[in-house]
Amino acid sequence: MIIFLHKDRHSYTHTSLIGEEGFGEIQCKNYSWILSKNKIPKATYIFTDRERMDLWELRVYSALFQHLKNSGKGYKVINDPFKMMNRRSLLRALYTKKINDFNAYSLTEKKSPKRFPVFLRREHDHAKPFTGLLNNELELEEALAKLRQEREPDDGVLITEFCAEPVEGTLFRKLSAYQIGSETLFYNCVHEHGWLVKYGTKNSASNALYEEEQEMILSNAFEKEISKAFEVANIEYGRVDFGLVNGKAQIYEINTNPMTSQPKDHPNPNREKNQVLAWEKYRKALSAIDTTDPSGPFAPKFTHPDLYIPKKPLKLLFKNPLRFIKLSCCKDASKPVIRR
Repeated sequence: MIIFLHKDRHSYTHTSLIGEEGFGEIQCKNYSWILSKNKIPKATYIFTDRERMDLWELRVYSALFQHLKNSGKGYKVINDPFKMMNRRSLLRALYTKKINDFNAYSLTEKKSPKRFPVFLRREHDHAKPFTGLLNNELELEEALAKLRQEREPDDGVLITEFCAEPVEGTLFRKLSAYQIGSETLFYNCVHEHGWLVKYGTKNSASNALYEEEQEMILSNAFEKEISKAFEVANIEYGRVDFGLVNGKAQIYEINTNPMTSQPKDHPNPNREKNQVLAWEKYRKALSAIDTTDPSGPFAPKFTHPDLYIPKKPLKLLFKNPLRFIKLSCCKDASKPVIRR
């Protein structure tokens, strides 16, 4: 069984795997679920959403990872929150190691970018950037002034140097690959007109580009470069998004809770075939990290000094509002609350 652990409201990313033929048992659970278990089921646990964890969650989930790791037979853990890098740290490390040709800066560093254009985005989510491309220092300062006017805190805003090039005319391409345990596998390409490529526009690429994508999937293109990026990030499961500039891979981000979906109908037969090829590679790699050993005792309940489990029913807490506030306003009085 494989259990993806995620933050609340982000379970949708891997639900397409549940009950799917060719996979073992897959479950998607939020972290509150495992924190409340008296006996923790045997499984491979994949810790996701590192980029969304705050300091308190990082501390608790790092200890939870170690608890499961030390639980003996039938327990396997992937993605140690204590070791995984966040987005800014990863981009800085990749630049320092000359894997990337561009840098990224936290606003709190008070550093000016060395090259333009740049764009602004949040460090801790996967939303679209705040801005388009900013071509000079003046445009950057104006964009920052606007964000501050809207009460966006400096902490968590990232200045990223732009590093991409069109693949055909105004068409840009984003490539992706997965790390699943020890396996690195090229997955697919997404195409959109304009520099910001996120979801892709169906059938916007030429047949030649879809044929090139197929070659990349079959040859596992850029395996060495991508494997190195995951090694630097200390991430064992996730999807990397990257581009090619003058033939060199430029790593944009690693998502530890990427959206997965089964192959879909597509107007281009090559693209349809590519989806099936990539999905089969993903399925085999994921199956290889599954845990099937049922022997040995169950892991005991996880405890941590920063965890508090309310004992009074929620309706009673409302009689003492101050008490309710101290419990971080949890919606379910039986769920563990992380002290902050």
